[in-house]
Amino acid sequence: MNWPFFRTKQRASPLTPDLRRRIRASFEEAARDEEHFISTIDPRICHVRLILEYLGGLAGKRVLDIGCGKGRFARILAERFPSSEIWGLDLAGSMRRCAPAFIRVCAGSAAIAGASPAASSRIGKTSPRTACSWPGWRKDSG
Repeated sequence: MNWPFFRTKQRASPLTPDLRRRIRASFEEAARDEEHFISTIDPRICHVRLILEYLGGLAGKRVLDIGCGKGRFARILAERFPSSEIWGLDLAGSMRRCAPAFIRVCAGSAAIAGASPAASSRIGKTSPRTACSWPGWRKDSG
């Protein structure tokens, strides 16, 4: 499968403190709206199946879902690959609190994670929906 949009060289705009605050606030608000931002996702949805196909076998791997939100995709990974260590990273505390207990969640963003050697030494794979935000991470990293 070819994912050309993950190979872009374009740099993101700087994440200013004000922009970070506004992004966090919007997701804190969205977390309270279960009708429009539900806590689960159907694993039969096409984009979920495509991402799972792209990632391949994850049994026994460490996986980081950057921008995990309520842990919808991380939950599917944990169910499909019970021997894997699933991590979630999200700015919004309200989102992280909705994630199931078996997903290790922590505060942060892709900008923070990309600058963290400690995180990169512990995590083996990232979700391709966000890997473009994590410098140097590819499907086969780890």
